[in-house]
Amino acid sequence: MMKNRRIKAAALALASLLFICSCDKYEEIPELKEPVTGTQTFRPVTKRNVGTPYCLFGSVAATEYCHFYKKPVEIKSINVELGEFVNEGDVLAVADVDSVKNQIADIKGQLSLLDVENEQKKVIHESTLRELELERNWTEYLKNLGYADQKDIDEVDKSIDNENENFDYDLKMYEFMKKNYNDSLKDLNEIVSDGSLKAKKSGYVSYVKNLKEGRVAKIYENIVVVSDYDDLYIQSDITTQSYAFLKYEAKFMLYKGEKTEITEYEYSDSEKAYAKAQGVYPTMRFKPVGDVDLTIGDEFNLFFYKEYAKDALAIGKDSAQSDDEGSFVYVKMADGTLEKRYYEPGVTDKYYIEVLSGLEEGELVLYEQTAPLPKKNDTWEATTSDLRMFKQVKGIKYEENKSETYLSEESGEIDTIYVKSGDEIKKGDPIMKIAIDSDKADNVKIENDITHLKESYKIECDEYDKSLEEIEKQLREKNEQIKNLSSKLDEVKKEIEAGDLSKIPEKEQLEYSINELYNLSNPYLGYGTVALEEEKIILAANRAVSEKTYNVSLDSLLNKQKEQKKKNDGSGYKTVYATEDGIVETVKVSEHDMVDANKPLAVVSSYYDKFVYNQKISDKLPLEFEMTIAGEDRDYKGSVVQSSWDGNPNIFTENGKVYCTQSMKQGYFFVFEVEDEEFHKNMLDDYTADLEVLRIENSMIIPADYINEETDYEGKKSYFVWKLENDEFVKEYVVIEDGLNMYNALQGVEEGDILAK
Repeated sequence: MMKNRRIKAAALALASLLFICSCDKYEEIPELKEPVTGTQTFRPVTKRNVGTPYCLFGSVAATEYCHFYKKPVEIKSINVELGEFVNEGDVLAVADVDSVKNQIADIKGQLSLLDVENEQKKVIHESTLRELELERNWTEYLKNLGYADQKDIDEVDKSIDNENENFDYDLKMYEFMKKNYNDSLKDLNEIVSDGSLKAKKSGYVSYVKNLKEGRVAKIYENIVVVSDYDDLYIQSDITTQSYAFLKYEAKFMLYKGEKTEITEYEYSDSEKAYAKAQGVYPTMRFKPVGDVDLTIGDEFNLFFYKEYAKDALAIGKDSAQSDDEGSFVYVKMADGTLEKRYYEPGVTDKYYIEVLSGLEEGELVLYEQTAPLPKKNDTWEATTSDLRMFKQVKGIKYEENKSETYLSEESGEIDTIYVKSGDEIKKGDPIMKIAIDSDKADNVKIENDITHLKESYKIECDEYDKSLEEIEKQLREKNEQIKNLSSKLDEVKKEIEAGDLSKIPEKEQLEYSINELYNLSNPYLGYGTVALEEEKIILAANRAVSEKTYNVSLDSLLNKQKEQKKKNDGSGYKTVYATEDGIVETVKVSEHDMVDANKPLAVVSSYYDKFVYNQKISDKLPLEFEMTIAGEDRDYKGSVVQSSWDGNPNIFTENGKVYCTQSMKQGYFFVFEVEDEEFHKNMLDDYTADLEVLRIENSMIIPADYINEETDYEGKKSYFVWKLENDEFVKEYVVIEDGLNMYNALQGVEEGDILAK
């Protein structure tokens, strides 16, 4: 993110550049340290813009089109280079679809498992409801006998409601997960059908993923960014989280020395909501109002006013006084006397007050100050010029854009080396073979995992068989009990019908008979078989889930085994193959060397005319910032084609969906290009670069000795100049940028003003 800058003096070449803007919140000018002497000085009532400016710094940036994959993939190739112009539809990068096909197989397995698990939950839910309904019937029966009350029934009803609620939640989760899986399959199938990334818009390539850092791209990771130089905006130095000026009355940029209105180039509500939810915040953007010719890389001061009075009559706050009747000033009359004049104030800023009535333009108003007056013969006419700052840098490196360092994935022993330095190789050529013990272990581990999975599944199946056998046994016993009960109940019925109640106590005879009859008609309670039948149903559902889980897990392990065997012959030897055409720059190991994980094995490079400066500079440089490469015999012109990574995400909407993508952090701070074939890598040792670090057109540049400073009791500083108006010195407060033996006046001085010192 572009930070606030202040250009500090440090010899002729700027050693660093930091921007500050002497803008502050509204406050009264406190009493100065120096005592007031009573020196009478006058300032005319003039028209000016009144308001407290809140300042930001902005640079012109191009609209970026991010090219990424919606799923993690391995990048097969990137077909473009930094700074290259591409047309809409050009193929920028290609993914390795084999890795994507493996993801598809895994997701299909998970999706089928999800369906079986959902069916299992449905079976258990229906069984649970049947059991609860039987329990409710039994509770109703006990209530009729006086052994239960309505509270007991309500508890069962509550259990039924909870069961339905939980199942509804599970069903919604199932539908949500299934949609996600299907969406993933759709995205992955799109990659398989066409694994290329095509340019969404014509423009210049401003970012390319560095494959030396790894070929695996994360979800929504930028692979290539294309910048459209015909669609420009102003990027500020703060994020949307910090921006607080949306409802401010006036917003301007200094364009060619004039204040030009700007407006927010806002993100949509859905984009801002997404950014907030993700905890990431993009930089704030602006567009000028009206016909403004922006140029990539230009920088501007941005001003925001909560209250703003344009071309208003105004007086200095150092003239203002008040009493019980209101606000007043002393006006110098034609005869030199002072007249106390009341006025109506309007908008007020740090230094000036808008006058709504009571004073006329040109009237001289008394103000008091203690600074010594300048000499009339030391004057300078204010004029605008382009402010361009350069920093001299050393340590330029030739960019090896297609260079790849091959690393040992794990520790092992170099068995065979097939190449030597200087060899030209093609993609797919073998570079070396390594004996990696862990590869053997990986093969063994996968074999062990498969064996363990099969053994575990067999144990589960045996347990299911035992459980089913036990249920069947209990069912046989229950059926025998029911048979015996039926016979007994038949006897009781006959006794009751015959009136022989001697075997049943009189007071319990009716209750006993009803219970026995209920138990027989509702076999779940007592000696019934319903609960056991429900257990069989649930057991079958659980077994179906176990079978599907086993099949999905086995398929996944078999795919891993297949991929592992692609890497080596199964005996632990792994051959490293070239991923791109190139020249072997160096072989860093010898045969029989023992190497650790991530040990560099060989470097294969393909050079082109890009260069990097990998030491930290103060800010992110806009594209096309210029530089001069100085040699002994001649100079070369260059420009930035990729700036330093600032960590900010790209948030945008495509086809109605919000995306948040991010570029990988690079190992350098900017990349530049020199369009001259004579400038090559062998010449770099003799070269330094004068890098442009600031470019503001039509700036109001004022020599430092014309700027005056005053300090209040709180240590706060204010800056002012002396203007020569009608042969009188007038004190004018200014907002400035501090620079090397000069100042850039942001407010308070206009072209043609005569300044004195």
